[in-house]
Amino acid sequence: MRILSSLVLGLAIASTAAAARPVCPDGRFVQASSALPGSPDGAFGAIVIANGQASIDGGCEPTKVHRRAKKNGDTRVQAKWKQCGALKKVRLVGDIVADGAPCARLTGTVRAKKQDPVTIGATRSRCGDGIADPAETCIETPAHEWTFVPFDDAFCADGTTTPSPTCCPAGRTSPSRCRPT
Repeated sequence: MRILSSLVLGLAIASTAAAARPVCPDGRFVQASSALPGSPDGAFGAIVIANGQASIDGGCEPTKVHRRAKKNGDTRVQAKWKQCGALKKVRLVGDIVADGAPCARLTGTVRAKKQDPVTIGATRSRCGDGIADPAETCIETPAHEWTFVPFDDAFCADGTTTPSPTCCPAGRTSPSRCRPT
């Protein structure tokens, strides 16, 4: 009985420790060369991991991706496609690793039936990062400016009806009096 209870306790602790490790967030990882086996040299390559699915630009439609957090903080990524364009049995196996910032690079391989594997060394794409990503669309959003909006039945916490440091916009003690424009 003691052995059984200690085994159950050990499994509970192990599962709690594994559940506490977060996986890296979704992202688009780009590299200067193609990410698909058999593609022409110099072609642009991107792997997208989003909403529990992975896709490879150039022919691999979204499919289920398996992500698992590793003890060292990296995230193991695995995905399989029956077919990607003319390629059959395509598999992605890699790790999302830190490279100056957490979860910054995807390293691994993409394999396909009857093709040489392609080594992946892709960097997470972000707006303004200097990586020429054809799919990147950066939208500059201006900072919100706060505007005083008078309401007959709304007062700041200090009882006044005019903006002040204790009311909108700095203190925002009465959100009903101020809203972003």
